[in-house]
Amino acid sequence: MGFLGVVAGLVTGQSRDPAVGTVLPAVLSLIGALTLYLIAAKAAGQQKLTAIVVIAFVVDFLVGVHWGAHSRDQYEAYITSEEVLIFQEKVKQNIRLQQLLHEKQLIQARDALGMKPRVGELHDVN
Repeated sequence: MGFLGVVAGLVTGQSRDPAVGTVLPAVLSLIGALTLYLIAAKAAGQQKLTAIVVIAFVVDFLVGVHWGAHSRDQYEAYITSEEVLIFQEKVKQNIRLQQLLHEKQLIQARDALGMKPRVGELHDVN
C-alpha cells in the first residue's frame, strides 16, 4: 500500500491536468473503506495492521505528490531555460533553411525542364 501511495502521489503531482478531482476522491474512498474495515475488525492485530497500512498509504501519497510536483517544476524550469530556447530556435532556423534550399532546387529543376513557375513561386533564385 505504501508503494501504491507513492505511485499515485507521484502521478498526481506530475500531472498538469486536474487529476486531483479524480484521484483524491478515489484515495479518500479507499481510506474510508479501510477505516470501516478497521472499525469492523474484531481482532486487535487486524485493527493495528489496517491502521498502519492506512497511515503508510497516506504518508507515502503525500510524499509522492510533493515529489511529483517538484519533478514537474524542475522539468518546466529546464524546458523554458534560455539554453533550450536557443537550441529550439536554431532547429527552427535549420528547418527553414532546408525548406528554402529545397524550394531553390525545385525552381532550378522546373527552369531546366522549361516549365513555367507556379503562382507565388520566386523565379529568379540563384
